[in-house]
Amino acid sequence: FDLIFIDGGHDYKTVKTDINNMRKFAHRETLLVIDDLTPWLPWGIGPTRAWVKALFEGVITQHMLYVDRITRIWAVGKYAI
Repeated sequence: FDLIFIDGGHDYKTVKTDINNMRKFAHRETLLVIDDLTPWLPWGIGPTRAWVKALFEGVITQHMLYVDRITRIWAVGKYAI
């Protein structure tokens, strides 16, 4: 895929699984977008934790962080293939 958008379940395990499972569909230029990086809101804890852990482990690289008001934050990155 050229674009992968992660915005399904909001618990850590589901988001981590989504990030890992979608990797097999990515190529070098695939953009990876994740929504709800808002750890101060209940639905943002899992996505934020999974994204940060994937960054720390070198699974992905982050290229941009978008903020639209205080409740909408998402990131754009790529898989480290």
